[in-house]
Amino acid sequence: MELPPLGVDEKLPIIKKSKTTTGIPKLDILLEGGYAHPGLVLLIGPTGMEKTTFAFHFAKEGIEKNEKVFYINSDAMPDDIRNKSSSFG
Repeated sequence: MELPPLGVDEKLPIIKKSKTTTGIPKLDILLEGGYAHPGLVLLIGPTGMEKTTFAFHFAKEGIEKNEKVFYINSDAMPDDIRNKSSSFG
């Protein structure tokens, strides 16, 4: 049974359509359609690598599709996260 496209922009030059978008079109192309769906994404990296910005893009896409999104952060207060994420809608 073929899975339907999961939020991948059909106009992008992507071969694998059974994935979910990262929220960043150029990254979706590099990942051949985004992330496998269903799946789990864990971001780990040094300070200053914009992990939070990336997470907000990804979470926004999931929320817009009415998917469950869990954001876990060990070094920021909830109000700080709300304030930072407000620019993403």
